[in-house]
Amino acid sequence: LRKMTNDLNSYRNLNLTPDSTKLVTVHAEVRSNIWVVPVKNPKDAAPITNDPVSQNGARGLDWTPDGKLVYTSLANGHQNIWVMNANGSQPRQITADSDDNNHFPSVSNDGKYVVFTSSRSGPSHIWRADLEGGNLMELSKGKHDVKPNCSPDGDWIVYSSQKNSVRVIMKMPARDSTAEAVALTDKYADFPIVSPDGELVACLYQEEISSPMKVALLPLAGGAPIQMLNLPNIYPWPSVRWSADGEALSYLDPKDHSTNVWLLPLDGGEVSKVTDFEGEQ
Repeated sequence: LRKMTNDLNSYRNLNLTPDSTKLVTVHAEVRSNIWVVPVKNPKDAAPITNDPVSQNGARGLDWTPDGKLVYTSLANGHQNIWVMNANGSQPRQITADSDDNNHFPSVSNDGKYVVFTSSRSGPSHIWRADLEGGNLMELSKGKHDVKPNCSPDGDWIVYSSQKNSVRVIMKMPARDSTAEAVALTDKYADFPIVSPDGELVACLYQEEISSPMKVALLPLAGGAPIQMLNLPNIYPWPSVRWSADGEALSYLDPKDHSTNVWLLPLDGGEVSKVTDFEGEQ
């Protein structure tokens, strides 16, 4: 057994030529960069990274309270968590180089910690570290725990996990890794995001296998969804975020041959377009 490729790209659909002298495959390359878009002036959108191979932000990013960006990057050949200024300057690696596949970072509201998904102990679990990379701690013990998000008060972490063969939303105390995690759903749910007031969790939700994907608003304290939203083209584009005032959700819509950010008021108002990209995703 020997390794034939050594790069950061993917290869799919391997086969042999008829004379068995050559391998043929599809070479897949992801080029991902991070952009900052002023909401009031979307045409001033600009990339703050420019790297064709590091896939910056492709596996998650989040703001720190002081306006920096925590994000994923393959800059050193491994999937790690990094932090940089909002203009792209002074990038600094947080997690150590390894094959631990660190992704989906979420920063605590006090800016002291970042929680993220990592496979450093084997299965994918939720881990926590400070922004210098120290005080590393494994928080969850479930089956394929991913996509953590911190509550604004710093008391809770919600995440997606596999339970009874169904992907559900779990919550656990942020400061006690010995506490039992609690399921907020028993239906399929994924990509949880806590509201700014800490009362609700927005997530992708499916009532039954044959049901359409929707966005549900769940009480963080537990209980049935209090609101179900039909967002256009939400699947497979489930990146939903709360507005700062908690009165709207932003989401991605890939119509018109380009993915843009749209804003949906929760009071039933008209959706509005935030970004104005004319190509790419």
